[in-house]
Amino acid sequence: MTAHPTIDRFIEYGLFERADDDRLGVTQSFIDVVKGHRDGLDAAEADDVETAVATVTADGETAVRLCERVSYDPDVLSRVIAVREVDPSATLGEALLLAVITDQLETGFPRNEGAPEGFIPGLRCGFENACVGV
Repeated sequence: MTAHPTIDRFIEYGLFERADDDRLGVTQSFIDVVKGHRDGLDAAEADDVETAVATVTADGETAVRLCERVSYDPDVLSRVIAVREVDPSATLGEALLLAVITDQLETGFPRNEGAPEGFIPGLRCGFENACVGV
């Protein structure tokens, strides 16, 4: 099976890796980078959060809302920052999508067994706030 060119690009960048059964997974190095950003956000003062947000969006309104602790999920923001480090040309929307995909590949969420055809699983709590201005 030929992967989508974007998937190949992110495999090349070290975000994804293929397992022996041809399944896609997240590299340990990407997981470590995300953890580093998450640890930094957990300990961050407001100015540090603003600096982190400035790396992912230049839109002032989005930045202000993301900088309010109640308006962002540090897990998602950590992943978005890590994705943008891997590919600075990724848009905020693409980075958010990849943040969700990498989280789901790591955690196995959402499960799909037992779901009716056409079922679209919801996202984890807090993500809806990270989509501000996308």
